[in-house]
Amino acid sequence: MTRRLEARYLQCAARIHAALRDTIARRVIPSGRLSTVERVACAALLATALVSVSGWWTTLSRVAGGADSYGYVSESQLLRHGSLIDRPAADVLLPFDRPYALAVAAPLGYTASLSADGIVPIYPAGLPALMALATLVAGPDGPFYVAPIMGVIGLLIAFLLSRTWFDVLTSCLAVTFIAWNPLYVAYAKQPMSDVPAAVALMAAVWLVMRRQSRPMTAGLVAGAAFLIRPALAGGCAVLGLAALYRCGPRGALRYGATFAPAVLLQAVLHQVLYGHPLQSGYGSPATLFSWKMLPTNVVIYGHWLVLSHWETLRFVLPGLLVLTIVAASGVTRTFERWGSWVAVAGVVVCGAGVAYEASRWLERHGTWRLAQVEEKYPLLARWIAQSTAPDAVVMAFQHSGSIRYYAGRQTIRWDALRSEDLIPAVRHFQARGVSVFAVLEGVELGQFQDRFRSELDRVDLLPAGQARGVIVVELRVRASG
Repeated sequence: MTRRLEARYLQCAARIHAALRDTIARRVIPSGRLSTVERVACAALLATALVSVSGWWTTLSRVAGGADSYGYVSESQLLRHGSLIDRPAADVLLPFDRPYALAVAAPLGYTASLSADGIVPIYPAGLPALMALATLVAGPDGPFYVAPIMGVIGLLIAFLLSRTWFDVLTSCLAVTFIAWNPLYVAYAKQPMSDVPAAVALMAAVWLVMRRQSRPMTAGLVAGAAFLIRPALAGGCAVLGLAALYRCGPRGALRYGATFAPAVLLQAVLHQVLYGHPLQSGYGSPATLFSWKMLPTNVVIYGHWLVLSHWETLRFVLPGLLVLTIVAASGVTRTFERWGSWVAVAGVVVCGAGVAYEASRWLERHGTWRLAQVEEKYPLLARWIAQSTAPDAVVMAFQHSGSIRYYAGRQTIRWDALRSEDLIPAVRHFQARGVSVFAVLEGVELGQFQDRFRSELDRVDLLPAGQARGVIVVELRVRASG
C-alpha cells in the first residue's frame, strides 16, 4: 500500500516537474525576447540546476532519526490525532516526581508538559502541519517529501523574484547558484524546517516586490514562514516595512492584518504548551538571545560565511537566498563589460563551475550519502523490535526518538537521569519483569560510563547486540546491589 502511494506521489511530482519545464520553455525563455545564444545559455543553466534537483530526489533521506527529523515527523502524527500532548502510560513512568519523571521519559525533541500530565514537542508546529497534510496525500512517507517539494518551489520563486529586478539570464544563473548551494541541497533532502521556512519567506518577499504587489497574500505567506520558524519574526517585520514603502500605509495594514493571526496562533500555542506567549520549547527569549553572545556569534557566522555556506548559516538561509540573487546580478554585470557574447559565455561557465565545485564539496562532506548514514536508525530499531520483548525499556540519547518511532519501545533519556537514580530506575522495571537495555553510539559509551561511574559497580552490563557501531547492552542490578 505504501509503495503504491509513493509511486502515485512520485508520478504527480514528475508531472509537476514536466509542467514547470514546459512553462520555462514557453514563458521563462520566450523566443521573441532573447537571442538564440541567450536561450541556449538559459537552457544550459536550468539544466544544470535540474541535475541538482534530481540529486535531492535520488538521495532523499526518509528517516526519522535524530532530534530534528524525529521531532518534526512525530509531531505531525500528534497533529493528525488532534493533540500536541503525548500522555505516556502510567506504568512506564519512573517512581519519581512527575516533572522529572516525564523529562526522563521524553525523547529528544520533547519536554514535560506544563501541566505535568504528558510530554510536548519543543519544535514549532508549522512544518509538522505541512507534514500532516502530506501524509494524507502520500501516506507514511509524506512528511519526507515536504522539504524537497518546497525546495523545487523555492527555485521557481527565486526565478520570479530575480525577474522583478534583473534580466532572464541573471535569473537563470541565480536559480543555478541556489540549486547548488550546499545548505540548500543538504536541507532540501531531509525532513527539516530550514528550506520550507526560507522558501515561504522568499515567496512573501516576491509577493511584496513584484510589479503588482500583493501585501495581503504576502502577509499570509509570511505568517506561514513564521509558524514554521518563529525566529524569522525579524525578517517578517522588515517585510512589513517593505510593504509600507511599496504600497503605502494601506498596503502595510493589509500585510499586518493577514500576518497577525499567525502571531496570535503562535502565542496561544506557547501559552498552552509552555506557560507564556513568549516561552518556546527551546526556552525563554532571555535564555535564547543574549547580547553577551553577540561577539561569539559574529565570529562563528563570519567564519562560516567566508569558508563556505554550511551548517550554522542555515539559520540565516532566507537572507542568503536573496543575497545569492544579488550576487548573480553582479556576475552578469561584470561579464557584460566585455560584450554580450562574453557575458553569455562567462555566465554559463560560472554557473557550471559553481555546480562542479559544489558537487565536489557535497561529495567530500558526505551530503549525498546522508540517507545511507541515517539508515542506522531504522536498522537498529528493527533489531530491537525483533530481539526484545514488546514491553522492554531502552535507555538512549540520540536514538531515543527513532527507537520509539520504528520499534515501538518505551525509551528513557539516560542523559536526563540523575546518577543516583540509575539503580532505582532499573530495579523499578526489573521488579515488573521488564528488561532494560541501553543504546550507546560513539562517544555516548564514555559519557554513559562517566555519568554513572559511581553506580556501575552494582550493575551488570551484558552485551546484547551491535549495529553499525551502535552498542546495545542489557542492564541488570546485581542481587547484592
